[in-house]
Amino acid sequence: MKKINYLLLFVFTLTMSISSCKKDESTSAKVLTTQERNKEIIIASSWKISSQVKYDASVAIQDCEKDDLYTFFADGTFTGNVGSLICNGETNSSGTWIIYADGTGLLTFSTTTMGINIFNSQLVLTDANLDGITNQLFLIPI
Repeated sequence: MKKINYLLLFVFTLTMSISSCKKDESTSAKVLTTQERNKEIIIASSWKISSQVKYDASVAIQDCEKDDLYTFFADGTFTGNVGSLICNGETNSSGTWIIYADGTGLLTFSTTTMGINIFNSQLVLTDANLDGITNQLFLIPI
C-alpha cells in the first residue's frame, strides 16, 4: 500500500511540474523599426566630429573641434560640450532632435537646423544654407 501512495505522489508531483512549465514569451526578440533602431544608435554613446565636408570637399577639423563631445538623450534633447581646447569664443550648446519613421531626422539648436542620417556607423549632420552650400559633419561614437 505504501508503494502505491509513493507512486501516486510521484505521478502527482511530476504532473504538476510539467503542467506548470510554460513558454516564456518575454524572451522573444523584438524587431525594431528603422526609426527605433536609429534612435537607439544615436543615444547609445556620445559622439565626436571625425570629418567635415563643405562644397563637396573635405575641410580640416581644428584641434579645438576634435575634442568637443555631443550627447543625445532619449527625451529628444542633446548637448554639445566644448572640450578643453576652445575655438574663438566657442561655448557649450544644446537643442532638440527627432528621428522620423524613415530613420532620418532633424537636429535644431540656436538658429540652425540640420538633417540627421546614420551612414556607415557615423552620424551625419547636413546643413544646406540659402546659398546652396552644403555642409556635412561626420560624427563617430566614442
